[in-house]
Amino acid sequence: MKSRLDNLIDDLDRCIQEDIKVSSQIFGLGAESIQKNEELLQILDNNTITVSSQTSDNLVLEAHPLTEESLRKKYKKYQQAYDFYHQNYGITCKRGWKNLLAAIKHLSSPQKTNGLEERVTHLEQKVTQLEKTIDILVKIIKQ
Repeated sequence: MKSRLDNLIDDLDRCIQEDIKVSSQIFGLGAESIQKNEELLQILDNNTITVSSQTSDNLVLEAHPLTEESLRKKYKKYQQAYDFYHQNYGITCKRGWKNLLAAIKHLSSPQKTNGLEERVTHLEQKVTQLEKTIDILVKIIKQ
């Protein structure tokens, strides 16, 4: 026959196991959220984002991947595109659109006016977004 103390210890062990299970689920959700956030940021980095208005109330983001056609439309000539990415990102590659596209595929296509200060501001916004996500996860874990 178990004593009251033994029953309390068994209840405590069961609560600890349940707490471990819930904590691992929360960490799993947190890791999944971080992964999805990173995937979204990667998608944003790999695409030029434009905002188009379908109705006056709804704004829709449309992604336009970097292509030779989009670069030709934006910069007109290969040398202008190369010079822009070389000056802003330090990109170097063999001559040709295919080589340039391969070198910049992981980069966003900033506006021509984007300087160092604007890129730093953009990165600060990303960090702030990640900090908010982490704060939310910490609050969930503490509950």
